[in-house]
Amino acid sequence: MAKNWKEMNKEFQTMWQKHDRGEMDSTEISGYCADLETMVMNFLTENGVLDSTVLDTSYIKPCPFCGGTAETKHLVQGVYIQCKHCEVSSKSFMDMNDAISSWNARI
Repeated sequence: MAKNWKEMNKEFQTMWQKHDRGEMDSTEISGYCADLETMVMNFLTENGVLDSTVLDTSYIKPCPFCGGTAETKHLVQGVYIQCKHCEVSSKSFMDMNDAISSWNARI
């Protein structure tokens, strides 16, 4: 994984070139984008741009229906939580912490 913005941009361009040549499928791209999101959030937090307590996605409870791993999904305006296995999702929220709190409170 890239260590700085320049490396990250280069990796991102390489990923899309591989995709265009058919060397990388959508699943690999999704995994890379999730890693990229984590790296960006860490970079911004480490450099004082974001408060680490504002975007804490480290504890999203498993899906209440199937027990699968859940992840954040981003919309143009908002965020929601979705199970990677059964694809059940929360409603969308403007704030990531609200989305996570809602998901974690489900019974």
